Amino acid sequence: MGRDAAMALRQGALEVDVVEIEVRFVKWGEALHPARPYSDTARVRVHVDDARRFLKAAPSGRYDLVVFCYLDSHGLTSNFTNTNLDSYVYTKESLAEARRVLADGGVCAIGFSSPRGFIYARLQRLMAEVFGTPPVRVNEDLFLAAVGDLGPFKARVIERLRPNIRPLEPGSPEPTTDDWPFFYLESPSVPMVFRAVLIAIALLSAVGVRVGIGRKNKIDLHFLLLGAAFMLVETWAISRASLVYGATWYVSSAVIASLLLTVLLANA
Repeated sequence: MGRDAAMALRQGALEVDVVEIEVRFVKWGEALHPARPYSDTARVRVHVDDARRFLKAAPSGRYDLVVFCYLDSHGLTSNFTNTNLDSYVYTKESLAEARRVLADGGVCAIGFSSPRGFIYARLQRLMAEVFGTPPVRVNEDLFLAAVGDLGPFKARVIERLRPNIRPLEPGSPEPTTDDWPFFYLESPSVPMVFRAVLIAIALLSAVGVRVGIGRKNKIDLHFLLLGAAFMLVETWAISRASLVYGATWYVSSAVIASLLLTVLLANA
């Protein structure tokens, strides 16, 4: 809501492009930020857009600094989180786009706060693979990498921020890509709690059938496959709706309700 733009102007930036995903954030920044950075139309341009789309359209070598700053409620997310738009910002292809729009000597800064160490390790690996060298870690949750000769950059950062420099997080989890954007999953696998729930549902279903209609010697394959297909359609719809509108209970409830209503109308 204008904090990064205000700091950039205070440090003497001549041009700032701000990318916000939601117009309400822009309006709140205009109304509530004490420095009124969005009012400085001569130096600040505000774009209501998706970060990936903006980077894709930006010209190569234009920026001295690209900042990814806390795109999500990081303290509240977990490996149960479905894929959000922000997941596609923290991928190898996204950072490659950020590197492309940076001028020689330009800096990429990623601010990310998480109680899970593997998130930091993943960010480090992504930046190392894209920029060719591990980033510099400032405090706990800021990672810096530069384009071009890294020696002077690292020396400058260490000189100015020496008390705040921290060692990198150990480990090297699988990097996220556009084909596998599950940033909050430590490894490409189904979390154990998901497996436990699926097994519990299967057992409850078996017990329910036995109690309700007695022993069944044969499974009706036709209806079993119809049920499986319905679950696949439901999962597909929830995943895509969550990607566009966010992984919230409202989105999931709307998708499930619409699917059930469609089934009811079809039967009617």
